[in-house]
Amino acid sequence: MGKLLGRLNVIVVVWMWLSSCSDPRLVAGPKPIPQKTTAVYIKNYCPTDGYRFTEIFSFNSSSQLKIEAYEHLYYHISDYDRDGLSDEFEKEQDVIDTFNIGWGLWDTNGDGYSDFLMYAIGYDKDNQVRLSSCAQATQDTDDDGLPDCAEDVLRTDYTKPDSDNDGVPDGIEYRFGTNPSDPMDVITDYDQDGLTVMQELKANLPHRFTNNELINSKAYKYDVETFYNGSQDCYNVRISNIPVMDVSNGNLIHVMAVENNTIPGQGDITRISTLKVLIPRGIQDKSRAVIDNGIQGQVVDGVNIPLVLEDDTEEPI
Repeated sequence: MGKLLGRLNVIVVVWMWLSSCSDPRLVAGPKPIPQKTTAVYIKNYCPTDGYRFTEIFSFNSSSQLKIEAYEHLYYHISDYDRDGLSDEFEKEQDVIDTFNIGWGLWDTNGDGYSDFLMYAIGYDKDNQVRLSSCAQATQDTDDDGLPDCAEDVLRTDYTKPDSDNDGVPDGIEYRFGTNPSDPMDVITDYDQDGLTVMQELKANLPHRFTNNELINSKAYKYDVETFYNGSQDCYNVRISNIPVMDVSNGNLIHVMAVENNTIPGQGDITRISTLKVLIPRGIQDKSRAVIDNGIQGQVVDGVNIPLVLEDDTEEPI
């Protein structure tokens, strides 16, 4: 099981250097793998009254970054059930046999806890039966991207979106393998590549694998424009270089804006404004999705709330 647990979040494949292939002249230089990307352009985001905008994070839950270190290959692969584990990984027989998880459902055994959680905490199928069933599997009281039942297992605070007050939502830390109860880990540079963990979480880059130029080419990019609406600072936000996968259920892009308010006697209070953008299959080749009404906890899917998909005809903000 320890071998399996070493592969959390980013799949790192290291091939054995064979003596017969040790001549450096035989090794081709690394080349980037071109992949389709999109952008989300959010207009008129105004923080909740009394709160100030401090940071923004995003990720496409339909994709995972794969790293083949020896071959210098870095590319995204699909995650159909959006649980944080790639389809490729969840189809491995030893993973299936050990954890009773699969690529088609985010909660394969139906107990209310995600396959990702079971893998992340090392609960094999024998240990999973010891958990009390979660009746409200998707309830997320603090909007941090981490369901209440998962927070109970992880012993984080389901009423606080940032349990350790380090500026990163618990759900982001959980998904990308940092500790939502340790306020120091996000300011660390574990892989000594010049980027803090927080910078790498925001960019969707691995934080325990030294990032070279090719890996950095996969980084999410953020452009933020501030304007005053007459009563408060508001923002136009463009998030680009988001990978898109050819998956039948579409690409689900998550945006989480961190907002803070200082209340006398209580200190800093954090809340999260969330946005989910579902880009259906077949139209993911458009350059960007435009959201014209800010970040208001909505799911923009072109059905309940209009989704505008267009080619990128405007200059980035």
